Order: sequence, then C-alpha cells, then structure tokens
Amino acid sequence: MIKSCARFSRNVCQVLIVSGACVLGAWAAEASSVTVEAESGVLGADWAVNSSGSPVFIAIGSNNTGGNPSSASRVATYEVVFPAAGTYELYARIRVGSAAFDDDSLFYGNGFGNKSPTSDGDWILVNGLASAGFTASGSTVAGVGSAGSQVWKWVNLSHFTNGVSESPLTFSVSADALARTFQIGAREDGLEIDKLVFGLAGYSFTVAELDAGGPGTPPPTPSVTIDPSRMHQTIEGFGGAIAFYNGWVRAHPYKN
Repeated sequence: MIKSCARFSRNVCQVLIVSGACVLGAWAAEASSVTVEAESGVLGADWAVNSSGSPVFIAIGSNNTGGNPSSASRVATYEVVFPAAGTYELYARIRVGSAAFDDDSLFYGNGFGNKSPTSDGDWILVNGLASAGFTASGSTVAGVGSAGSQVWKWVNLSHFTNGVSESPLTFSVSADALARTFQIGAREDGLEIDKLVFGLAGYSFTVAELDAGGPGTPPPTPSVTIDPSRMHQTIEGFGGAIAFYNGWVRAHPYKN
C-alpha cells in the first residue's frame, strides 16, 4: 500500500513509500544521449566522406604524429544540441585500418568551443585504439576494451586510459547553454569515424544501444528502509516535527 507520494527535483523523480521502503524512481524520463553523425559536421579540406556503402564515414587524407591536428584542414566541427543539463561521456564508433598501431589515433577538443589547430593544450590525444573498444551487441562500452583492427567498434573516449593517451574528459552541460560547439582533429591516416555519442555519465550503454541511439541504462535506483513504527521516519512524523518550526508554519500555505 502506498502511504505517501512526493514529486521533486524539476519533475524528474518521485518518492514512493511502499510497505516500509522508500524508493526514488524516474517518472518523467529525459533523453540520456545525443548522437552526432561524423559526416554531418563542418569538415576541414583534408577530410573525406565515404558514402559508397554503409555506414557513411569520414577519414583523413593526410598523416600527422604530433600533439595537435596541425591545420584547420584536419579539424571537424559540430554543433551539438544536448537534451538536458548534466555531465556527459564521449563515445566514438571507429574502424582502425590495416596498419593497426599506425592508424589508430585522433584528437578531440579539450572542452567545448573552437580550438586552435596548432595548440597542444587545446586537444586531448587518444592513441592506441588498435587494441581497444567493443564489438559484441550486448557488451557495455565502459573502460578500454580489447577489440582489434579493421572492425567497426565503439570506444568510450571518456574512459580511455592506456598509458599512451592523455587523461580523458567528461563534458559538463548547463541548462542555459544546451547548444555547444565540439571539435575533433585528425592525427594518423587510416582511422575511419562513423559517429559520436554523448551519453549521460552514470548511465551504461551497450554496443546495440549506441548503434540505435537508445536510451542506455540509468544508475541503480537508490532506496532506503523505513520503519513505520518509528514516528520520526514517517512522513507524518517528519511533517509534525517541521510544524514546530515557526518560520515554516507562517510560510506554509497549507498550515490550516
């Protein structure tokens, strides 16, 4: 039997006290991810779009092994509209070429906004993708993974720490700035990029969910145990205690 129900936190949660258990659960779900097709951005002149089959992807036509893209012609720019405020992790669907560890690096922007193509500090280097990622549809894309080259695979770039790459980032989005500019930069040729996904941190996403742009799995629902025999743990006891706070009594519209 439901004893009490309260909704709070910008209409995204509910509190139910059911048979002595207090459960927090989503009741007005918001989108948890946004997908960006790699070819949809403003691409520098050295990028090429391959649309001869499925998927459509982009690849770079020049090689570089430095600490930045080196030229605006090797940068791709995207305008991303996020569904809600929050902290997001960055995922990429990629294929590493036949040269394996000579085809397996890229850059992404050190935060949102337009970056200098010649400044190392503006970019996060990701290297060693030849032995990373996930391909099985039911696999959760978290951590580094171990997929090889010449296969389409998903990598969580916000989890990618292999001793070679720079420290990864998550991306914070505020409610008053949901539209953000994001950039990636090319490094070695031979790396093909199909799409990017920003997924809410704390959610888990399988390969199949990322392929489909699915919602992912939210964090476990928190709960606490309520002992209804202890008045101070019940809504009635909580409300009674607050009622003795004079300021609250004067302000509360339902005190009568």
